[in-house]
Amino acid sequence: MSNKGYDLDEFINGTMDEDARAKFEAVLEQDNELQQEAEFTAKLRKSMQQQAATPPGEFGLARLHHSIKNHEQTQLQTNDVKKSRAWKPVAIAASALLLLQSSVLVFNQSQETAVEIQTLTGPVQTTAPHLQVVFKADISLAQVQSLLQEISGNIISGPGALGIYHVQLADTNDVEAAVAALNNSNWIDSVSVR
Repeated sequence: MSNKGYDLDEFINGTMDEDARAKFEAVLEQDNELQQEAEFTAKLRKSMQQQAATPPGEFGLARLHHSIKNHEQTQLQTNDVKKSRAWKPVAIAASALLLLQSSVLVFNQSQETAVEIQTLTGPVQTTAPHLQVVFKADISLAQVQSLLQEISGNIISGPGALGIYHVQLADTNDVEAAVAALNNSNWIDSVSVR
């Protein structure tokens, strides 16, 4: 900014040489408008210097958050690329483990005389004694299978409308032992011999 051949910015900043400064001060004493402009510029400069010393404030913080977020997104993208390659060997290992486990289960079932859980509809048509069993509502299939293996029994019908299953025992001589084992279980509501 120039005014009457003198640079007001140089005067305010203190970069004006001595001769030019003396001439500018002489002009400044006679020109009220130039004095007001010099005072305003000096106050503005001082205010700007004070603001630079203070923290960036709300807008600076927002910029910082934005910068951090962009940096994190860049890091996540590079990590995603690295992770996207890592899942393949894990998936292959999991598939191989699942195949191995399935083959072991199938092989074991074919070797053992495992208890088969079958739900049949219709009335029970057997002359041998069998058990009427009501399982608890929250029992799992694995728990039912475990109980049936423990007593060497097979479900021959059920569940009926009231949740009753009919269980045939492999050895009819062990009926009382099977009833006792089922009564001691926490998974049975009721058991009776038929």
